[in-house]
Amino acid sequence: MKIDYIIPTLYRDTLDRSVASIKQEGTNHNILICGQRKPKDYVGNPSDAVTNVNEGLSKIRIDSDWVVFLDDDDYLNKGFSKQLDNNFDIVVLRMSQDGSNPQYPPKVIPRRCSKCTEATSKGCCLHSGNVGINFAIKTSFYLKHKWLFTSSVKNPDWNFLERAINETNKIKVTKDIYYVAPMGGYYKSTVTGKR
Repeated sequence: MKIDYIIPTLYRDTLDRSVASIKQEGTNHNILICGQRKPKDYVGNPSDAVTNVNEGLSKIRIDSDWVVFLDDDDYLNKGFSKQLDNNFDIVVLRMSQDGSNPQYPPKVIPRRCSKCTEATSKGCCLHSGNVGINFAIKTSFYLKHKWLFTSSVKNPDWNFLERAINETNKIKVTKDIYYVAPMGGYYKSTVTGKR
């Protein structure tokens, strides 16, 4: 299996950790680091992330099996690639915000409702605010539709995923946590741990 990883970046110090979490998996991979170098005190804006992700999407080719999105301050837990099951078009990797900030307990998303199972129908429990960029999409499914992230919407990650969900019922939400994100946000050059 070959996986294309799209990492939109502000070239923060955490980028190396993101890349290392991919390499530890030992899969055949193509890492697409997308972003322009900015001054250290630069604070990004929403269109930066969207532009960078779309740059990565423009480089996706049919020779890969999956596309995984990973922000440059996030990382993947070992074993995530085993969750990319070809019976699905979308795999949502449950995400935990890093618990290193004692003022805020870690938050796990998507939260699961009582009728949720590992394999869901039409994205049970998936909605804006209950999922971020913590998903993978089958390459052949993506290339059939070629959606792009949209900067003019409030939540570009959800907007992209929602369009994909509307085209398939082959959606899996992992039971375990495979995606870890610190609290701080993409638009900060230094992750502060503050919401």
